[in-house]
Amino acid sequence: MKNRCSSHRLKFRTTSVLFYYSILTFPKYCSVRSMLSFYPRATGQSCGILSSLLFVLWLQSISFLIVLTMNDNSVILATGDGNKTNTTIITVRAGVMINQLPFTDYNDMTSVYWGYHLDLLNYTVKLAEREGYTLNLELETVSQNFNTNLDLIANDCNTTANPNLLEDCNKYDIIIGGYYFSEERFGRIDFSPAIVATSTTTIKVVTSNDDNQKAPDFATLSELEEGGGTVCLVIGAYLSEIVMEQFPKVNVNFCEDLFICLKTMKDRDCDMFVWDEMELRYHDRIDLVMPGEKFDTQFLYWPMNSRWTWKTVFKKWMYRSIIDTHLDHFHYKYLEEKICPLGTSGKNCDQDCDPEHGRSDVNGDCQCHSLKWFGKNCSLEVKEEKNLIPKALVVLGYIFFSINLFAFILCAVWLHWKRKSKQVKVSQPFFLYLVLLGCTIETSTIVIMVQQDAGDGLVVACPFIPWFFTIGFSVTFGTLFAKILRVYRLFRNAAQMQRIKITTTETLVYICGITSVDIIICLAWTLTNPMQWTREVLTSDRYEIPLASQGSCTSNHRAAFVITISCWHIFLLGTAMYLCFVSRHISSRYTEAKPLAFVTISQFLIYIIYVLVAFIVDHSVSIFMIWLNNFCVILIIFGNLMYAVHWDKTDNLEIGSAVKSFCVLEKESKNKRATWGGTCNSKQEQEIGSLSLRTAQQTRRRSYPL
Repeated sequence: MKNRCSSHRLKFRTTSVLFYYSILTFPKYCSVRSMLSFYPRATGQSCGILSSLLFVLWLQSISFLIVLTMNDNSVILATGDGNKTNTTIITVRAGVMINQLPFTDYNDMTSVYWGYHLDLLNYTVKLAEREGYTLNLELETVSQNFNTNLDLIANDCNTTANPNLLEDCNKYDIIIGGYYFSEERFGRIDFSPAIVATSTTTIKVVTSNDDNQKAPDFATLSELEEGGGTVCLVIGAYLSEIVMEQFPKVNVNFCEDLFICLKTMKDRDCDMFVWDEMELRYHDRIDLVMPGEKFDTQFLYWPMNSRWTWKTVFKKWMYRSIIDTHLDHFHYKYLEEKICPLGTSGKNCDQDCDPEHGRSDVNGDCQCHSLKWFGKNCSLEVKEEKNLIPKALVVLGYIFFSINLFAFILCAVWLHWKRKSKQVKVSQPFFLYLVLLGCTIETSTIVIMVQQDAGDGLVVACPFIPWFFTIGFSVTFGTLFAKILRVYRLFRNAAQMQRIKITTTETLVYICGITSVDIIICLAWTLTNPMQWTREVLTSDRYEIPLASQGSCTSNHRAAFVITISCWHIFLLGTAMYLCFVSRHISSRYTEAKPLAFVTISQFLIYIIYVLVAFIVDHSVSIFMIWLNNFCVILIIFGNLMYAVHWDKTDNLEIGSAVKSFCVLEKESKNKRATWGGTCNSKQEQEIGSLSLRTAQQTRRRSYPL
């Protein structure tokens, strides 16, 4: 290019001299007409041809000179001490958008621009020098608003869309800033070659389990839109238009620039921020996290003034920077982390860093991938807190089970030993054996509940927990319920002089009916949604690696079945308390009304407490409640019977006296109301009259031993 310009200048000077000389000298030999004629006569042929050639050459030189002169960016220089080297100076007027790390920033102390864009621009200057051009960079900081800066170089000045004056639109030749390509922009400006590939992504504040604000945690913009969340967007940015177009119902909080948006998000005024992935990765902080959502892959360009004379040459130099891989060098310098090789760390990369659990950062420090690993080289493991049932509690559970089992066996042996005793016969030994069986089944729940797995493995015992607990409870209290109901009906009918026979089979029907309800509920539970061992992650690190978890036997509809069973059992306990109340006047020799009342009330309270804490406490309370429930039954029922057999000799009433005493005490009852059959009739009163009042009073005031 330099040689071509020099030849044109020489041609211009030569033709100008010859043409002026011909004008001055040729009229002496040739006529003016012949000089200006393209087809002269023979008489002036030589003069005309020579003059015409000189004239054409002169006009060509003038035309080229005018083109060079009209371009105010080109200046002809002569340099050197006698050696004249000609070069073309191109002034590049650039508006620079700063605070776009790592792309562009400005050092106030040194008044120097730096960053990815500036390195690329400076390399373009070097490429221009190789071809004999000098790029004079006139850099000026512009605003952070992309659309406002675009109006300064657009070709639609002095219009409604762009009210800037024409001279304002020619203020810059190029804008140094990362712009996305769009059809609307392409019609107003020209674009440089793509300088980097990127995409749109989201970023949000890291939420922790102990976060008191309990802000909703959205993973994608779609979830944020459906959940009524708010997204932060930069005013006037092309990315903001994309988000509003793809998610029209999302709530938007506009902010001035990147840093204001990040601060707004940390203040919880918005849930997410949408921006360029490259720039967000450069600003990656420990309190921010990218959920991984990416959309609208784009390339970044520099917008150029379409009226700029040197835009084509400038594009060529930018393409050259891509071809000779300097763009890759800039990408590595600014957009990729400079880290030590895998397995090393330190400033000189001479220290160890476990390659499976850590990686060196830009400062040479070995950063562990997860909070599960720690230490200078990330080789020390933090064991996951699995919250297993403590071994001490497991041992305690087996001890509780052993205590109850020993007590059950002891009571069964004693019952067989004293089976011929009158008190034992009256207490109906068969039903007492059923009580022991029910308590044994329910106590076995303790052994099942201490079974566990350190992972998500199969725990076979889980589905049997509701079976053992409910069946054991229904057998125990179904037996006591049927036993006291049987005695009460016998005494009521005897008091009314009515003969009634209640067989053991009929009583067993009551017990089976009560137990069958629990069996149906447990069967439905097992078939539809059985209890399974499930481990729930309580806390995890930013890479979703569990740090603490809790395992338990549970199911999706556990609450519904537990409530159903609890309501049924509470109904049984309430009915049993009512039967104890109406049977309070029956002699303790024939029924354990008072002991059973104590058992029922205590079990009612224990059961209510157990149900309330079943969802919110650990296994220790559940195990203790089950043990206490069955131990109290054995202690009260069999303790009272043993006391009556071995030590209490006061209550020796025969059945007739017991019935008469029951009728008198019923009549003297304060409430004076009939209970399941009315009061005694006149005939009964006459027969009972023979019973001395003293005996009745002694019977009423007698203390029943427990």
